[in-house]
Amino acid sequence: MSRRKAARVTMVLVGMALLASAQRVASQSAPTLSTSATAVQRGQTISLAVTATTGQFAAIAVSRFSFGFGRYQGQDVFLGSDMTGLAGGFVGPDGRYVISAQVLSNAPSGSTSLQAAVADDLALTQNVRLTNPVRVVVGLGHPGQNQVTATINVGLTPVDIRVSSQGGQGERGYVVNRGSNSVSVIDVATKALVTSVPVGPGPVAVYTFRNFLYVTNQGSSLSPGNSISAIDMTTNQVVGTYRTGLLPDQGQPNLDGSRLYVANTGETSVTAIDRLTGMTVATVPLPATPSSGLTAQARGDRVYVVLPTPPAVAIIDQATHTVTKMITVGSNPQFPFELESLRRLYVANQGSNTVSVIDLDTESLLTTIPVGRGPVNARTDLPRNRVYVENRTDGTISVIDATTNQVIRTVSVGRNSRLRVSPDGQRIFAQSLAEGKTYVVDADSLNVIATVPVGANPIQERFSSDGSKAFIVNRNDGTVSVIE
Repeated sequence: MSRRKAARVTMVLVGMALLASAQRVASQSAPTLSTSATAVQRGQTISLAVTATTGQFAAIAVSRFSFGFGRYQGQDVFLGSDMTGLAGGFVGPDGRYVISAQVLSNAPSGSTSLQAAVADDLALTQNVRLTNPVRVVVGLGHPGQNQVTATINVGLTPVDIRVSSQGGQGERGYVVNRGSNSVSVIDVATKALVTSVPVGPGPVAVYTFRNFLYVTNQGSSLSPGNSISAIDMTTNQVVGTYRTGLLPDQGQPNLDGSRLYVANTGETSVTAIDRLTGMTVATVPLPATPSSGLTAQARGDRVYVVLPTPPAVAIIDQATHTVTKMITVGSNPQFPFELESLRRLYVANQGSNTVSVIDLDTESLLTTIPVGRGPVNARTDLPRNRVYVENRTDGTISVIDATTNQVIRTVSVGRNSRLRVSPDGQRIFAQSLAEGKTYVVDADSLNVIATVPVGANPIQERFSSDGSKAFIVNRNDGTVSVIE
């Protein structure tokens, strides 16, 4: 008997033993399920983490999987065949079991479903009875065609976008149009314009909390804005206008949603607003004019604001609304981004071609990482513990391994690019403002797998929740390109 055939026989025998043992295990409670990937592509391995009662048999059943491997009490186990497409094993003492299964074939357009369950009374047939099923939708994601499938006309000079399903009308895209003082509402499923909502003059940014959309209105010299328009997404109506300081830019609710914080780029302050009443809680003085970079969610009790001159990150205590500390960073710092797994904040320094890494627990500078020329933004990849830095001057992405704080790869994309990572973490999209193209990078190989022509001056992007659609905002021609 060949070594390969012997190994297969051994795996089948192990699977038969597990199945026989599973017949004696009764389901006791519904499992919970989480998945690390939403892509479905031949040859890919997808991992599902099931939490259930210790001793139960956790399984997934879907015809796209030919076999599965897992770990139980430190040992690899095998279960499954081309016929049943079942993969699973027994839940260990900690109540968790991670199932990995290999995909047999590419998914068709749209999405497919995985079914995870705690199973009993299993038999060596195709007719496997699964109890307490838990379903997750696995989107097209990584194996998509990476081409424009629709171009949607919106307002004048669109500059920002958010995607949300909190309005109770299905998933919607909300596009901020600075030139026409409006928000265009797009149906994500049909890729069609639903309505347009008037807001204040010169809107520049948008953010959400639950079923409310908040639009920062910067205004102009002829028509001052200095406000936030609050839109109820269930009705697509403006339900409040909140005053800010001069030239407000990026804003964000804090973790519990009780307050909104917005950086005022026309003065040296941050405005804190009661989200429910719209009243100003505090105007926090800063030692210098802030850039548009601000985050109120990296820690529940702090707000981090980027100051270009002198280059620093100001830390605001949310309880006292005072600046408690200043952390010096590189020249001309831009936007802060958090990597939750390591409790760090990353700030791209455009003037010094570096990224400053701040420890959120000690509130101190951890290290400074050299990157490409003109870094402006950074995006974090939690599963891989990576940080992707967009270097706009030389048209590259610096890939940082956050565990070592070293650049492990430099990927060439278009000049003056803006980055976004797909929800499944499998693709990095870089919008080249200079070229009117979107570069699609595979996050595993870090190779460019597609270059997609879009509209003029693509400036922002958001994904549908399942990752199957990317909505690219084209500032100069008033459109949104949909890539699938």
